[in-house]
Amino acid sequence: MKAQDVTDTLDLALAASGCESVTVATKPRLLSDNGSSYIAGDLADYLEDKGMDHVRGVPFHPQPRARLNAGIKR
Repeated sequence: MKAQDVTDTLDLALAASGCESVTVATKPRLLSDNGSSYIAGDLADYLEDKGMDHVRGVPFHPQPRARLNAGIKR
């Protein structure tokens, strides 16, 4: 997977959610692992342009994944 694959997917998700066409209080956050496509500089630039935060999970730590599965917010 390349950073371009991630940005293409995020473009689709943002379009489907309507976040690009309305004012939202909190932009979506990207929760990911530390794979090469997620630590790429191109992705960081894309997220900055979109005003989105990026949260990376700690390797071998189950809490971020459990939170995502349970829908729990910080």
